[in-house]
Amino acid sequence: MFGSDATLSYGGNSLQIRATAVESLSPFFSSVNSSITTGGAIRWYEGSDNGTSYIEIKAPDSLSSSFSWELPSDTPSDGDVLTWNTGDVLSWEPAGAGSGIDDGDTLSVGLTFPNTGLHILDTNASHDLIVAPGSDLTADRTLTITTGDSNRVLTLSGDTTLSGTNTGDVTLAGSLDYITISGQVITRNAVDLTTDITGTLPIANGGTNLTALGSANQLLRVNSGGTALEYFTQNTSSVITNGGNTTGAAVTIGTNDAFDLNFETNNVTRMTITGGASTGGKISVTDVASSSSAIEDVLTLTTNTSGTPNTSFGTGILLRGRSATVNDRDMVRLNSI
Repeated sequence: MFGSDATLSYGGNSLQIRATAVESLSPFFSSVNSSITTGGAIRWYEGSDNGTSYIEIKAPDSLSSSFSWELPSDTPSDGDVLTWNTGDVLSWEPAGAGSGIDDGDTLSVGLTFPNTGLHILDTNASHDLIVAPGSDLTADRTLTITTGDSNRVLTLSGDTTLSGTNTGDVTLAGSLDYITISGQVITRNAVDLTTDITGTLPIANGGTNLTALGSANQLLRVNSGGTALEYFTQNTSSVITNGGNTTGAAVTIGTNDAFDLNFETNNVTRMTITGGASTGGKISVTDVASSSSAIEDVLTLTTNTSGTPNTSFGTGILLRGRSATVNDRDMVRLNSI
């Protein structure tokens, strides 16, 4: 346009025009032409009364091609930032959205959030779900969530601590029919002691802590130390069994203190042998009569013989007196009729 450089002046302001480019509009702005290795720039100066500082927008030193941007047609709101959109059109967007991240966008780079955490709005955008580290980290850590080729739902009903390495869904191993799993719920059912328990069951859990059965006719008792159960063989001479004993010696039945010895049937005491420190030994027999108008035999003594009994054969009762100083004395003898 101009064959040589020119300067236009008006009202104390000047516009310097070179034959190839506008150089400056002093004191408002100036251009910095590119050199062989440095990209060009535009400078906006402060008021000349305040100094010579400026704001500069500079082109890169090297470009693969030329491109341009179109400024927004509206004014920004407080806190808005200038963002680029497809078509080289710039627009004003709120801070945070100015990164160009919209619903459905795919990120090709990682994002770094402040230690206040990642805030995710709830379903009605009234509150945030905040994902944040719970402690100071000594190095970068990676949290990997693997869902497999299915939708997953993680439901937390309270504070939960996850530890170790967890891969895949939770499953039950073995045939533990007293434990069942449905979704994320594990239920403990009643335990069948016959089929579900193997090995040794401790006493604290209702068992005996014994690993095997005892021998035939052995009894179970607490050991002398009071610490465990044990099997033992009872001395047969001191045990009265139903049907009779074979002891090979005399058997004594009674008490070893000054208490009576009672015999009962039908939960009623029928005969008593009295006890005492220095006295006792009285026998009393209680009969419940079936009739109040007849005499009943309360005590029947029978003597058996394999032959034919004579007239003098039968049962007798001898009443004998005894003391510590006098020999036994037969007092009365009752013979059979």
